[in-house]
Amino acid sequence: MPIFLNLKGKKAVVIGGGRAAARRVERLIDARRGIAMFRQVHAPILGLLENMSHFPYPHCIGRSEIFAHGGARAESRKFGAPCLSESPLDMANRETSDARLPNMAQRPDSQQAAPYLVLAERIRDALRQETQ
Repeated sequence: MPIFLNLKGKKAVVIGGGRAAARRVERLIDARRGIAMFRQVHAPILGLLENMSHFPYPHCIGRSEIFAHGGARAESRKFGAPCLSESPLDMANRETSDARLPNMAQRPDSQQAAPYLVLAERIRDALRQETQ
């Protein structure tokens, strides 16, 4: 709890999903806990990121929504915070992150980097609105 007390007045982005479970409720437990914790220390929530929202097929244009896509968006409406972006379960992102060379830094114009650019832009916009 002492670490969380240092967050008082800071802004938070909560990441939903990321659990290898088929049921949306199980995947969002961590996001709900994060929201509750940030509210407890009065840290405003800028929004949610839906992690592993879908799996893009590596050899064609299609995708599969393995983990019940849309869970973070539904949670964001429930808690009154926007869904900022949806990041896919993507092999290139996993490989570059494991190598400590994030795809976003290595290939910012790539399809894999796009959701993170959207996330960054929406966070920037939310912070700008607060200062106006």
